[in-house]
Amino acid sequence: RFRDSPRVKALAEAREQHQRYVEEALRNQGPGIHPLALVKTLENTLPRDGCMVMDVGTAAIYTSTYFRVREAGRRLAYNFAMGSLGYALPAAMGASLARPGCPVASLVGDGSFGLVAAELETLARYQLPVTVVLINNGGYGWIRAEWLLSHGERYVDFATNFNPVDHVKVAEGFGVEAARAESPGDLEQLGGMLGSGEPRLLEVVMEPEDKLIPPVPKWIKAAQRKGLPHLR
Repeated sequence: RFRDSPRVKALAEAREQHQRYVEEALRNQGPGIHPLALVKTLENTLPRDGCMVMDVGTAAIYTSTYFRVREAGRRLAYNFAMGSLGYALPAAMGASLARPGCPVASLVGDGSFGLVAAELETLARYQLPVTVVLINNGGYGWIRAEWLLSHGERYVDFATNFNPVDHVKVAEGFGVEAARAESPGDLEQLGGMLGSGEPRLLEVVMEPEDKLIPPVPKWIKAAQRKGLPHLR
């Protein structure tokens, strides 16, 4: 009787439409790493007993929209309420200490990572099984998208871009084994990292949010009006 209610049927149909949209987007992805490809790789490789901690911005919006939770339990942690950059790495270490032996993925953007990079020393010293998934889009992509949609292209580059940073070398300098992913096939490294039982870092190179607008409701409407590529 419950499954026959109009509300449940509507939710089931919405879920099916969403899944079809995701599958179509993945089929049409280009040579670079699509945000959906990263999320679905994490979905398929995070161990059953694993946890995932997301920073604000890029890391939060894609996982909260597209990561499919397959069973009940406290596996995902966000910082939406405070919105503070740099949350995910120290919080992931806390999650690892609270659940000893639990593999943890920490999703963080390059802007947020710059605020807490030195915590890699702590991670290496305690040898916690945390895999840092560092999304490198070369700047403050969230701000770039907001300014593009609100003020136009002339403001997008104002104080939002970084010089190239080799995050792999940064991690290795702190004693954390690291690698870089620049194409969808490179994401296969995640499985081994999450199952290693040791600190790891994977730098994932993606385009900033002004090149592909994330699925933020007000941004979707603005992107549709302006004819900009976007996710939903």
